Amino acid sequence: LDSCVSVFASPQPYLIEVFDQIGCSYSTSLVIGQPDPVEVFLEEFIEVGLGEMAILVPQIESDNPVLLIEWSPLGPDDVCLGDNCQQLEIHPDQNTVYQVQVTDNNGCVGQAEIEVRINTRRNVFVPNIFSPNGDAYNERFQIVTGNGVQKVNYIRIYDRWGELVYNAQNLPPSPTGVGDWDGTFRGRKLAPGVFVYLAEVGFIDGRVIIYRGSVTLLR
Repeated sequence: LDSCVSVFASPQPYLIEVFDQIGCSYSTSLVIGQPDPVEVFLEEFIEVGLGEMAILVPQIESDNPVLLIEWSPLGPDDVCLGDNCQQLEIHPDQNTVYQVQVTDNNGCVGQAEIEVRINTRRNVFVPNIFSPNGDAYNERFQIVTGNGVQKVNYIRIYDRWGELVYNAQNLPPSPTGVGDWDGTFRGRKLAPGVFVYLAEVGFIDGRVIIYRGSVTLLR
């Protein structure tokens, strides 16, 4: 979409007549046209993972210098890149239609928009086995979280009789692992067996999911 909002008239012929002092005249016509329009292009849509960022780059075609580039909406974490906000780094947490408006030095305006779709795949991995046997490999039960996770509200682990053997709360997300159960209870190493876990995870889009399952302890 493009338009010229400048003071230039729309293309049309104008009649010019000149008279001298004795009444002689000369007439001609002149066409005053608009400046060339500004054309702006963006992809129709892109997909962004929950908690991830993307950079919007418009293609601008203009024969005149560009004076102003404006984006909307602007989120609290969105960042202009380059001179005159030629690119926009976005951090969306929901499906959003972004618009860009480009104005050149003649006051002509070009616009484009792009739909940013959020992939709500939940980046949470819970292991089903660990072995705290001192070999420095897979020693602790931890939940791995990725982009989009705001907080792990709690991790609770129960033995086969329903006794709570591990409890951690209000844990920040980490790609290297959340929680730190070493297979002990009250300072005593527990025997190999199958345990039940519950984990409540909050995401940046406001959704809260409870993960439940079993984990095998080996020695």
